Amino acid sequence: MADVVRVTRTLPWREAAKESFGLRPMLLAQFRHEDFRGARVLDVGTGEGRLAFVAAHLGARVLGVDIDRAKLMQARSYAGVRDLRRADFVWGDVEK
Repeated sequence: MADVVRVTRTLPWREAAKESFGLRPMLLAQFRHEDFRGARVLDVGTGEGRLAFVAAHLGARVLGVDIDRAKLMQARSYAGVRDLRRADFVWGDVEK
């Protein structure tokens, strides 16, 4: 039987993501100026799907990918409650 080794690594994008809340108002304003109708959007590191939902409401077909299963469950639940059929959420490690 093979030994399984879990490797912890530091990823620079995770540090940058901690500062993303400061960018949210500016990013949401930019989203509202874009034409998403008929566009296909890949939301990498979607988390709870907040930006995916904005893009979907603006007419895009969105695929949200994240490695955190709990956050994906929240995104899927919210999409189900809001009957948002233009956003799908899948588990995956985008680094692989």
